[in-house]
Amino acid sequence: MGDNFYGAMWNKIRQILEISIVKELALLFAGVLAGVFIGILLTQKPVLETKTGILGALVFFLILLGSGAIPKMWHRYNIWRRRSALKVGILNDMGGDLKNKEIYTGTDISPGAWKKEIEELARVKGIEIEVDLISLENYFDMYNAIINPYGGVYPEYDLKNFKTMNKILSYIYEGGLFVNVADIPCYWACNPSIKPWRRIDTALRDAPYAYRNLDEDRLIIPIIRFPLFELTPFTRELGLEVYNIEKDSISKWGILEFENGFERKSKVIDIKVQRAAVVKEYLDPIIKSKEMSSPPQKKVTPLFFVRYGDGKLLSSLIFENAEDCSETTRNELERTLAMLIMDFIDP
Repeated sequence: MGDNFYGAMWNKIRQILEISIVKELALLFAGVLAGVFIGILLTQKPVLETKTGILGALVFFLILLGSGAIPKMWHRYNIWRRRSALKVGILNDMGGDLKNKEIYTGTDISPGAWKKEIEELARVKGIEIEVDLISLENYFDMYNAIINPYGGVYPEYDLKNFKTMNKILSYIYEGGLFVNVADIPCYWACNPSIKPWRRIDTALRDAPYAYRNLDEDRLIIPIIRFPLFELTPFTRELGLEVYNIEKDSISKWGILEFENGFERKSKVIDIKVQRAAVVKEYLDPIIKSKEMSSPPQKKVTPLFFVRYGDGKLLSSLIFENAEDCSETTRNELERTLAMLIMDFIDP
């Protein structure tokens, strides 16, 4: 039995410990045993000292379990342990069928390929690191970094309340690194439990309508919604302002150049950019920013870190699978992201 078996087992135990009925039963038994414990103490019989200690410890454990303290302590321990046990998780909720356009946007690099890339780079750098293919349905607080290989699509197990997305945001806030390899992070949601897979536009919920007059009395009805990048719950929470720059002159970005602090040896390649994010106080550009030639003429970058709480989002908005993206460019972008991940988890 390998690590995957034990990982699944511990995930199942944590899920059981957080079930409401389990916590309620724990408090009920704690109350019953506390009564027995007090009764034994009142008898003052030395012969029962050992049993009394065991019973007292059991009562204390049940109170911790019932109050929800044990899962919280487990969670804090996993975060603390990241400092010594380096782990990278790669989402694999929807598998690696690169031909399925419902689960991949802006990229065609499979979860398995990312795993090989990170492991090879760790070997070259002499870093001991564990790389796992994981599911967002399980706990992932033990990982230093999590890679979403699906580009603009992410696995969401609660399309009504976006609970999976909130788990990702909490993970970042508590010091994790979430990596989106292409396109706008968490723009499309896909529930892996619903087959056949279909992606849902998360911006449509709050998107404005276009209206049309029906008759002379000017009866107006909504006819279409315009989803905006910044209306997705994820980008809104992080304060991301993203623009489609395909028709802007800077779309043909040119030579890949890095900002100060992110310099690395790179092959001389030309890149074309489809989306770019506005540089802000909390957004650190990795590729040198440029000013848009058309309104709103803001400084933007296609590759960046976003600081959020104690952690960061690392996001590339470049479409790696675009027809005009060469194999050399694609490999260089993949290598750059892998290097940035390694620098974050092992500075």
